[in-house]
Formats: sequence, C-alpha cells, structure tokens
Amino acid sequence: MSFTSVPFDHRLEPQTSAAALVFAGIHWAAMQYGIAARVEDTALNMAQAVVHGVFDWLPRVEAYTGIGTLTQIRVLCRTLLSPAERVRERPSPPQRGLRSYICLPADGEQVEIRIGTQSILTVTDRTGYIDQVITLLEPVKPGWHTVHFTTPRSGATSHAPFLAVDPAAKVGLVSDIDDTTMITAVPQLAVAAWRTFLEKTVNREPVAGMSALFSELISAYPTAPVIYLSNGAWNSAPALRRFLARWHFPPGPLLLTDFGPTATGFFRSGKTHKRQQIRWLMEFFPDIGWFLFGDNGQSDPEIYSEAAREYPNRVAAIAIRTLNAVQRILWLAGAFPAEIPDNHDTVVPFVAGANGDELGAELRKLGLLPSLPNPSRIESRA
Repeated sequence: MSFTSVPFDHRLEPQTSAAALVFAGIHWAAMQYGIAARVEDTALNMAQAVVHGVFDWLPRVEAYTGIGTLTQIRVLCRTLLSPAERVRERPSPPQRGLRSYICLPADGEQVEIRIGTQSILTVTDRTGYIDQVITLLEPVKPGWHTVHFTTPRSGATSHAPFLAVDPAAKVGLVSDIDDTTMITAVPQLAVAAWRTFLEKTVNREPVAGMSALFSELISAYPTAPVIYLSNGAWNSAPALRRFLARWHFPPGPLLLTDFGPTATGFFRSGKTHKRQQIRWLMEFFPDIGWFLFGDNGQSDPEIYSEAAREYPNRVAAIAIRTLNAVQRILWLAGAFPAEIPDNHDTVVPFVAGANGDELGAELRKLGLLPSLPNPSRIESRA
C-alpha cells in the first residue's frame, strides 16, 4: 500500500495581522522571562496562604495509573489542597465538568510512595505533580500491581494500579481519547467546550466500534500494553477512567497534561506533549512496536508520521479515525507514508476510517489482525 505526499499550498497560509504580531511579542516575553509561570505561581502562593492560614486546608493525593517494566515503574500523582474535614472522606463519583478544573495544587509537598515493601519520599513540583520513574529493589511479576501514596503532613492516602509490562510483549497500543475513543468534536470549539466543562460523563458517547477493535487487538496479543495519550488535562482523569471502563475499553494508563502557564509560554503545547510521551514510550520499551490510533481533528496524523520517521521499525501501524474526508488527513499530515531510510524497503502501514469497524477492516486487509494469515508481520517489524 502506498500514498503520495501532498505538497503544502502556501496560499493557504494565514496572513500576519497586527494582533498576531502583538500576541507573538507577548508570547516571546513569556518565553524569555517566564512571566506567565511567575504570575501563576504568585497567585497560587497567595491562595495557598489564605487556605492554610484561614481555612486550615490540608493536602490530599490524587493517584494515577502507572506503567513500567519488571524493575522500573513510572508513578504519577498530584497533591491538591482540600478542607481538613474532607481530606479523609471517600471522594464522590467524579464527573468530567467545570468543577473538576477548579482546584488548588499543593506544591513542594512531601509524598511517600510505597510499592510492596519499598518506600520512597519525594516532593511535588510547582503544580503539585509527581511524575517519576522508580527503580525497584525487587522485580515484580508481569501484570497489574498497586502503588500507594501518602502525604505525611495530613496523613491522607491514595492508591492506583500500575502495569508491569511483560518482557515478552512485542506489540503495544497507543490511542488518543477525544474523537478517537470518545466523541468530543474538538475542532468545533463551542461543542468541545460544552462537552468538556458542562456535560456529564455518563452522557458521553464512544466512537462506534473502537472498543471492540481494541479488545480484538488485545485478544490477539495478550501481552500488549494499552496507553491512552491525550492533550486533555489531568483534572479529567477520574472521569475518563470511568468512561473507558463503562464502554469496555481495555485498561491502561492515561498520559495527560496540565493546563496553564509554563516557564516557556502561557499554555502547554499539546503537540510537544504527545511527541515527548511517544518518544518516552519508544525509548522505555525498546522491543515494542506500537499501533498508533488517533483522529484527523487536530495533529495526530502529523505527530504519528514524525514518530514513524524517527523510529521507523517501531510503529506497527498508524490508524486515523476520520472526522471528514480522507483527503483532509493527507493534507494535514503532508507526507504519508512516513518515509523510511533508504536501507529499509517497507513503509509504515497507514489506515483511515470513520469508526472502529472501518479501521479494523482496513487493518485486516493489511494482515495486521489475525483474521488474515500473516499476523506475525507485526512482531517481525518490532
């Protein structure tokens, strides 16, 4: 299967306006001096002083699913400030909405991480997060285990599962969430905002056939890890987990991001986030070839194409759910198939379809699902 590169038409480039130049200048200043991050830190410090001194709020831990090998585990959590009387209460069922985005992080907070009999004391970053790879003193068995988190100052505890990937795994699955597993209509900003901030999780609809397709892949390759990679905020993680479980998507860790300023700009770059996480997966699991699932609503085709160029033998296939015509995907990506160095005589398989059923049918045509006689093609590429 081959695809022709589509040249970029520079007539489609937007004209530079005065407003764009002003915004570019502000963004440059933010990058040079970290202005946005400093403003955010000042505001958070003032708010933390009030809730500490006046309302006696204490830190609690929100734990996220981790992933790793038998000897190294990536653990993720966040500490948030809450009223003292609620810190030890069982949290109410999470809903993806505006309320989940209204929170106050506890930066510089000590957190004890416990895996089995091993215990580590670490400190949260400026936005309350811990994202750390821990080397285990004793290897664990492949499969699911539990990591425990405690904040010594409040005594609040939390726990989350983590997946120790089987060393025999040669195939893995990375999937976007919005408009790949869950209908969000991200390109339509008003609709996306309504569904993100106001609509309850129980009212959200999955992309047809996608859960069944993922389950079919996992049935064919039982050791394959599943990663849900999204530009969505960690605030939505509890609701996203509930959504994925409700619609029977295979369990797997979420790799999300955080809204708000950084030391280099006013907002985190979604493209940069996805590129960094894909590189981490490629390097941390050097023997796995990945199915990359996304949609053409934003930049998934471009990002996945870059990953295939950077790691030509590590991408089993790129599968894009089309929100519009396939031609739009090719225009967005600009260069399918992902070019492979001259010493390789294959291209990265690329399929597109409106839902999981169509994507599954295309993968079967290429022999990438076991209903056709050559499923070993995937493992031979990894």
